[in-house]
Amino acid sequence: MNKTVPSARFITAYIALCILLHNPHNAWAGDKSSDTSQPPPQTFGNFLVSSGLKLEQHYTTNIHASAQNEKNDLVTTLTPTLAVQKNVRDHEFTFEASAPIKKHLETHEEDTVDAHVSLSALVTAKRSLKLPISISYDKAYISRHEDTSLITPLKPIQTRRRRIEGGFIYAPNRLHIQLIGHYTQERFKNGTSSNGNAIIYTDDDHNNAGLHTKISYHTASIVSPFLAFKTHKANFLRASYNGTSFNGNKRDHRYGAALAGINFDTGTLSGHIAAGYNMLRYGDNALEDLSALQLSANLDWKPVERSNIALTLSRTAMENSIIESAYIETTANAMLRYEVRNDLALNTGATFSHHNYTSGRDDMIYEGQAGMDYTLNTAIQAHANVTSRKRNSDVQNEDYLVNTIMVGITGSL
Repeated sequence: MNKTVPSARFITAYIALCILLHNPHNAWAGDKSSDTSQPPPQTFGNFLVSSGLKLEQHYTTNIHASAQNEKNDLVTTLTPTLAVQKNVRDHEFTFEASAPIKKHLETHEEDTVDAHVSLSALVTAKRSLKLPISISYDKAYISRHEDTSLITPLKPIQTRRRRIEGGFIYAPNRLHIQLIGHYTQERFKNGTSSNGNAIIYTDDDHNNAGLHTKISYHTASIVSPFLAFKTHKANFLRASYNGTSFNGNKRDHRYGAALAGINFDTGTLSGHIAAGYNMLRYGDNALEDLSALQLSANLDWKPVERSNIALTLSRTAMENSIIESAYIETTANAMLRYEVRNDLALNTGATFSHHNYTSGRDDMIYEGQAGMDYTLNTAIQAHANVTSRKRNSDVQNEDYLVNTIMVGITGSL
């Protein structure tokens, strides 16, 4: 079977092209580029309305992200979007909706229709006090390459999520205090394995309630310190399915994290660096607790006009209810974007992730991509990229290699 794989020569040539297109004498310094990629919203009475339609065509070499059953396919994704904003004095109200529709040429069992709807408000109680609140509903499917289940389902795993969050942002002076609480309901739909047996996912149904607090002080210098705290409790509706009944492990757990760091901005260089500690504690002694050093770093660098380099690093404790295990996720990402002209931008990047599970599983994920964005006018943009993603796992038949070529067009209505 033929596969489209971005070769090392291609990636090297692409990066070299980005370097050659950079003018070392800063020829773009006097040319102010205007942002024409996003048209302004339309005004209908007292409402600001933005709507769009994105059409993407993917060719994928391993549609199931499988180690043994590799199959290529053409995938068409159509995504309509809508955003409506209403301002009442100092208050902002926003409604957003989108519905990605994914159709496969051959593997029709992979067809999905997602949905996202949200309503948010930013209420100004007084100049120094704002009250954000949002309500959202999502119907989605877990991507094949993100599915860690040892049993291959016939169709992607379907989830439904309802979420409400709210709190306050208090900024009387240089001191900023933010407290946001949330309550989330996550529900799963049972499935069928590739060999026809039933798969129980409803034992992963759970409710999650938590708080996120951030305290920062905006100094007059380029460096500003901050403290962040997170806590949540997940309550599962039933014990896990043990093969005959819901009498297995209980995944109820508590999560807590504390992080201290600095934000910095020199004009051409901005971002943050932070370190802390987080832990995940299960109510069932059959599941292993986890504590970990937490790291978070982001660097956004504009070395020359029209160029941008973004570097990110994170290390944190996570929970995977599907395989009943906590894990440490370590991720590093590097992205390079260069605007050749006002209407043409090239980008390339690489990501490495390491998932170290308390159950003994160990996964390494590698991803590389290169692409471009072309703005035809204020209403239409074209996109193209090549992506290669690989997972190496010490669990049998959990490795995969997926290569994808995408071309797409986005229109603002």
